[in-house]
Amino acid sequence: AKLSEWTQEKKLQQKRERLRQMLSLENKCYEEEIIEQNKVQAEEDFKSRENRLLGLKAERERQRLKFVEEMRVQQLINNCDEIRPYLRRKLQDDCKNCQRLQIEDNKLKKMEEIDENRLWHEIQTQVFNQMTQRELEESLIASNRNLRDQQVLRKQMNEKSGMTKQVAFEEDTMHCGKIIGSELSEREILLQKKDKQRQLAQDLLLQQNEKNLEKINLKKCEISFDLAAINAGKAEMKLKEENATRTKKQNMKETLLYLRYTKSANEAKSAAKREEEISTEKMQSEKDCEYRKNRNYFVEQRDQFYRNIYEERWKQIMERRRKLLQEKKQKHNEIIEANEVFASNAQWERALIEKQRNFRLQYGRDLRAQWNYEKLQKDKAVSSSKKLTELINKDEAHKNELIRNNISRMHKVYPAHPNLQAILKSQKDS
Repeated sequence: AKLSEWTQEKKLQQKRERLRQMLSLENKCYEEEIIEQNKVQAEEDFKSRENRLLGLKAERERQRLKFVEEMRVQQLINNCDEIRPYLRRKLQDDCKNCQRLQIEDNKLKKMEEIDENRLWHEIQTQVFNQMTQRELEESLIASNRNLRDQQVLRKQMNEKSGMTKQVAFEEDTMHCGKIIGSELSEREILLQKKDKQRQLAQDLLLQQNEKNLEKINLKKCEISFDLAAINAGKAEMKLKEENATRTKKQNMKETLLYLRYTKSANEAKSAAKREEEISTEKMQSEKDCEYRKNRNYFVEQRDQFYRNIYEERWKQIMERRRKLLQEKKQKHNEIIEANEVFASNAQWERALIEKQRNFRLQYGRDLRAQWNYEKLQKDKAVSSSKKLTELINKDEAHKNELIRNNISRMHKVYPAHPNLQAILKSQKDS
């Protein structure tokens, strides 16, 4: 009894070892499969994020071009240039380019039509020459054929006239020989022919009967072999069905245990994933809010800056115009008074010329100071736009860093089903 218990325990231990090895192999396969799936999912996420980043870059480039166009128009306004002549000139240039392209297209179409007509003319002349050459060749061939036919007909007519004479002579000789020698043997010849035909028919019937017997025997053998094969297949199918039902019941028991285990594992996994997604979304929303706030602040600062520049520039222009009009009016009045009172005084004229020269010099200095002020304002605008682009690039670098950190994370790998291979085999059998 102790020996039998020891042997049973040893067998159970061996079975446990085999099962442990099988389970370890299945766990490795399952882990590799899950890792591969996670890699594929990570690659897909990375590609989607990369596509989203490309879309954001394209949108940023579009906004930059729009901003450049607005800055150019604003620059024209700041320089006190009229925008309508610029737009009119641009429209005229576009119209000229369109007209030039239309003229080139018409020229190309005309050249294509000329080339096509020339090509068709060459083809028609070539076809006409080929047809005339073919007609000449056919006429020569027909004339030669008619001559040969006439010669052959003459020759055949001569030969036929000679052959008819010879055939008539031979028929006369054969008819005479038949009348003389073959009157007595016609009955014997007919009897011999009938005997041969009867013997041939009997031989054919015997051969046909032998072939039919061979076919019947072969058919019986085939039927017996088919019945034996069908019975063997039925028995084998019955054994397979019994084994399949037995393994299916066993696998169902183990599957229920595995499903309970995987359900608890998936619930824990989904809870952890949900918490992680909530934290990432919260962090991303905070970053987005901060980015929008900074962007709106800088946009407002930029708009306010350009608005102040425009208002200040407009005030300066109006003030300068008012001063110029006032000075012009005053100058005109002075000139009138000088012409009326001191028309004959050359010294007063020289003083007036000196005053005009000083006025022009002062006007030039004012223009130079105004140009320096505009240059300073332009430099300030460029520096503010550079700061804005630096902030946008910094925010994009932060987003890229977040994407790389999210991609580098890997989910937990759970153990495999204890009988994965048996389940797959049962599914294939069913």
